[in-house]
Amino acid sequence: ESAVAELEGRGQPPPDALAQALKRLNDALHEVRHLSHSLRPTLLDTLGLPAALAHLASEFGQHARLRIDAHTEGAEIELPDEVKTVLFRVAQEALTNAAKHAAAAHLQLDLSFEAGRVRLRISDDGAGFDEAAVQEHPRQGIGLRNMRERLASIGGRLQIRSQPGAGTEVTLT
Repeated sequence: ESAVAELEGRGQPPPDALAQALKRLNDALHEVRHLSHSLRPTLLDTLGLPAALAHLASEFGQHARLRIDAHTEGAEIELPDEVKTVLFRVAQEALTNAAKHAAAAHLQLDLSFEAGRVRLRISDDGAGFDEAAVQEHPRQGIGLRNMRERLASIGGRLQIRSQPGAGTEVTLT
């Protein structure tokens, strides 16, 4: 828009194609800014990890019409921003997976701060699944692979315990 204004300021109206291209570029820049802000949830900065996860559970539960209980144990440990972001995003993915695939009625989100580590456990009372079968199929379990890779990038670990008919427990350490 500033380039359009500059051309107009010189008494030279921009060609329609140039004006349209500049408008699209400006729109794209606004979208990139929006996306970059979305990569790091502001809730983490304003509320901290425990409250941000509790808020996520509450909103997600209302949206998905699920009962989600969130609890925190231990004194909060100051974590690097990258670690908090990864934990938050992996929790989002775990909740999304449960809502899409588990047919669960109740989810539990437990965050615990322990000496030298943080653990986040998300469990559901849903249908469960055969983890080995999901890992063998190249087009299934993409969300689970993404969760593992995100955690590995910060030195974390993902454990999944599930059986058909017995629910699922996802633990991030």
